[in-house]
Amino acid sequence: TMGRYKLVQEPQYIETLTCGMYHSCNSYEVVDSYTHLSTYTVTELSSICFRCACLCNCPPSQRPYESRIYDGKGNLIVACDRPCRFSCLCICRPKVILKNSEEEVVGRIVNPCPPFA
Repeated sequence: TMGRYKLVQEPQYIETLTCGMYHSCNSYEVVDSYTHLSTYTVTELSSICFRCACLCNCPPSQRPYESRIYDGKGNLIVACDRPCRFSCLCICRPKVILKNSEEEVVGRIVNPCPPFA
């Protein structure tokens, strides 16, 4: 819960049936707690090769990740892309690149070194 908004994950029945061996793309709704209306949708687009733990043996923070955030009308708000990066201690920390609907970079999120976070 983020104050007025709740992040709700859609059920992933295939993950439950396979005891977590298969991971489908996650999808989330950002719901207004007062009106109970969906304000944003977050959809993961990452490849199954990187979502499935049995196919990729690297920590989650180093796996590539791609998602899209849409408004309530289905318009793209921001695209999130985290390329695969091997990080060791404080060297080469994971980074998410944020792009708008015109594919222009509008920001970056960098995972800081844990002792300095």
